[in-house]
Amino acid sequence: MKIVVDKKNKAVIATGWYKSHKIRAVAVCHPEDTFDVDFGIELVTKKYKIKEKYVKMNIHESYMKSLDAECKWLKKEYDSEDKIINNLDIDIQNKIYECENFVKSKYNN
Repeated sequence: MKIVVDKKNKAVIATGWYKSHKIRAVAVCHPEDTFDVDFGIELVTKKYKIKEKYVKMNIHESYMKSLDAECKWLKKEYDSEDKIINNLDIDIQNKIYECENFVKSKYNN
């Protein structure tokens, strides 16, 4: 985090980056108040931390949406594979039954 004090405009500005997201916080003194640099730095630091948490929450929310979409896709694929396996199992059971009947018909006569 980089803090810049602008005494002319009675402002303190904090800028920084978090995972390629720019974070900017500004603390501006009211024109009728006396400008206190230390208080401005303390205030802008707190504002910056709040905005940083907000950015982190947005990134986390984006990750969660991606994971949710991935889970839905995996469930769909699993269900599709499960249907194929069930169909194969039924086909195998039918083939075994047909084979047993064939063998019985050939050797029971």
